[in-house]
Amino acid sequence: MNEIVIIDNHPECSIGAPCPTIVASEHKVVLSYYTDDDTICQIIFSHCFEFKMGMPDENMIEKYPLGASGLMDYEFQKVNHSSWISAIENQYKTISEYSRDGRKYEHYIFTFHDRSFECISSGFEIKISEKNTMNESMTDAIHEI
Repeated sequence: MNEIVIIDNHPECSIGAPCPTIVASEHKVVLSYYTDDDTICQIIFSHCFEFKMGMPDENMIEKYPLGASGLMDYEFQKVNHSSWISAIENQYKTISEYSRDGRKYEHYIFTFHDRSFECISSGFEIKISEKNTMNESMTDAIHEI
């Protein structure tokens, strides 16, 4: 259970101050962050079932439950055979064949400098914002959801 796979097709985050920011609606979540070349990347998660932002930070990854599965810092990763998805399915019987509606839910995690973002969604799309600041970029994210 909990097999970590690195997702390579995204811009690298800034190591010093990626400033991850979330805009969310009932079904979509937009995660924005500064890249290593100071542009703003937006990852739009569709049919987002659940999400959280918090620990681990870069210094606590090895103490996090996914640390033993190979979780890495400053990386966008997918968790195959996710214990989080299994726990939701077992506890609430929520992610059923009915609620999936033909979708395959995946567990994603992006580890940043001070925080990590995790979600369960049916997929994602990556965009580079044309805006120069996170505040301006958030306006686009609000329109996206």
